[in-house]
Amino acid sequence: MAALVGVAAPHVIRALGGYQMQSLGSSLSPPHTIFGHNVPITGDGFLLLAGAYFPGLPASAQTWFVMLHAVGLALAALGVALTAWRFFRGEALVPQLLLAGIVLNVAAYALGTHAIILPNTREMAPVLPLSAALAGRQLPGLLAGRAPAVRAATAGVLGSVLAGYLAGLGLELTAPTAPPQNERLAAWLTEHRLGTGLSGYWQGNVVTLTSGGRAHVRPVLVRNGRVVPFTSNVRTGWFDPARSSADFVVLAPAIHSYPGFTKRKAVIATFGEPARTYHVGPYTILRWHKNLLAP
Repeated sequence: MAALVGVAAPHVIRALGGYQMQSLGSSLSPPHTIFGHNVPITGDGFLLLAGAYFPGLPASAQTWFVMLHAVGLALAALGVALTAWRFFRGEALVPQLLLAGIVLNVAAYALGTHAIILPNTREMAPVLPLSAALAGRQLPGLLAGRAPAVRAATAGVLGSVLAGYLAGLGLELTAPTAPPQNERLAAWLTEHRLGTGLSGYWQGNVVTLTSGGRAHVRPVLVRNGRVVPFTSNVRTGWFDPARSSADFVVLAPAIHSYPGFTKRKAVIATFGEPARTYHVGPYTILRWHKNLLAP
């Protein structure tokens, strides 16, 4: 009975206007992409997962505390290396399973099509807790039987690193809070009450959330030189001209590895010349006196 309900429920939800599940959309990247792009960005992803990603950061105390997290990454790598060395030499089942999980997650990410930009490292996020658990199981055994002086020195070094982590946490807690992404755009759209518009995936979702739903920006993309609705994490009613309308498009630059929406030529080719153009900081807002959703 439970199996029948599980099969039937998605069809009922879809018929009532609810969500529609799509395929995973993942595939194997070509060899030149794997070795020329995916592998390097996966390496940077390890730094990001460990909180140790420092490339491009200015020389400051905060950057030093970030770099200190590389110690944790090194300990995790040591735990992985020890388990790999002992894997076929009588290693216990739990470490073997942890290592298998790490290898499968990294391989799926590095060989697939999701390793596009650094923030996509979240696709292999399970590597962080798995490697931490593995290091916690393996490293104490590495010190067993060592001279007391060696154990004391190791404890002192790790204690200093932990103190550095706590100091870095305190520094971050006292730093000024960064404003929400696209806050300026959200505030301008809310103030001028433009209604509903279109933009890229990141700009659409962030602006709508930041404004508390007072400004609506629906996600679109460019395909074959034309603007078309985004196909995932959306409601079909957003793009139905009988139920919704949109009269502006936001052009936005890329921010911190997140892609922007800058395809002005495709926007003009799809909707024609705008009636008005506004400039708000780095954003350009094109407005029409018509429903852009209408065919």
